[in-house]
Formats: sequence, C-alpha cells, structure tokens
Amino acid sequence: MGYELNRRQSQEIRESVESGKLAEALARLCSAAEFQLAPGDCLVLCSAGVAEATNQDGETHGFDRAQEMALQACRSARTAREGVDQILAAVAAYGGAYQSDDVACVMLRVCP
Repeated sequence: MGYELNRRQSQEIRESVESGKLAEALARLCSAAEFQLAPGDCLVLCSAGVAEATNQDGETHGFDRAQEMALQACRSARTAREGVDQILAAVAAYGGAYQSDDVACVMLRVCP
C-alpha cells in the first residue's frame, strides 16, 4: 500500500493509495476537483517502500510514521531536494541494509 500527501499551509489532505495505483489516484483526485497550489504549498508522493521499510528486527516503518516524516520535511526543508533527502535519509537510517522494496519520493514545493 502506498500513499500520497498534500499539505497546504492552511490544511492537510491525505489519501491512501494502493501500491501500483498512483496514476489512477492522481487522475481521480484531479478529475474530482480542481485545485491550485499556492505559495508555501508542498506535495509529497512516495512509493510504498517508504512506509514498508523494515528494520533488522522485522518491524515496518509504517504509514503513520512515513506521513509524519513527509509533513516534517514539508515544514523544515528549504527546498524540495532537501525535503526528499530528509525523507530518504530517515528511511535508510530506519531500514539500514534491509531494504526489501523500492524507495522513491517526489516533492513539489511552490515558492513564495
């Protein structure tokens, strides 16, 4: 299971997306409502590997923790690249050498 997260300055919008269904979810989101990103908005898309990262004890990182990481990156990163680096570093630190799934992350940030 994957997820998408859109954090606006004024509100948070979360939608869970089944693994392999991201394009479908984006099409549904875009066809269901039209929205514009405003200055300060941040959109984070991550593969399921971010939430499913497993540590050496066999515990998964989890979707709640992955969403919190994405929110933290949106709040603290000055650039989208810095935010992606923060997320990927946290996943690597949690999972170490035990990566069992792809780990991909895209962040879009609207400059003020």
